[in-house]
Amino acid sequence: MPRNRVATFALAALALAACGKDATAPASTQLKPDEAQALALGMAASGDAYSGAVAAPDVVTLSGSGATTFGPVTFTQAHPCPKGGMVTPNVTLTGSLDLTAHSLSLDLSGTETPRDCAYVVKAVTVTVNGNPNLAVAAHLAIVAGVPSGAQTFTQKGDFTWASSDGRSGTCGVDVTSSADFGKNLRTVSGTFCGQTIDISGPLH
Repeated sequence: MPRNRVATFALAALALAACGKDATAPASTQLKPDEAQALALGMAASGDAYSGAVAAPDVVTLSGSGATTFGPVTFTQAHPCPKGGMVTPNVTLTGSLDLTAHSLSLDLSGTETPRDCAYVVKAVTVTVNGNPNLAVAAHLAIVAGVPSGAQTFTQKGDFTWASSDGRSGTCGVDVTSSADFGKNLRTVSGTFCGQTIDISGPLH
């Protein structure tokens, strides 16, 4: 299976993130609920840029057929955010791949650092920075070219945010995201900005 296809499946598992209210800030400086939801979608979509890193020939070099294992290998290739700024991963990959069966098992762990990473959220631009970064971990499984079971992604840590209308805050994050392609279901649960979060909906 082409590595860029593998990476496409990986992105959906890796690309869930969100931002909510700053629990310690005055109400006037909090992100509104609809802004938080829009920022969540924007941050999730930005994970598509992982495809370049995961599929890059100098990250994992595979040849021949049959089963093989790889790792640990790392990548730190920064990718751009929608309205400026960058996200820089520092992630280690390990796993196994069966080129004949078109199957993959992949685990990654490390950190991800947003730097002036900007998104348009409703009527404002929200810029996110690591504080200092987010610890990330993920698991991906593909069997016969199809994602198998729940693909998971966790984030822990803090980030700061500032909006173009003068608001700002700091968010603490401890969330687990799951993408189940067989059920067309995406879930996000845990604590986010001092709140309990439990969201589910279709992948598409």
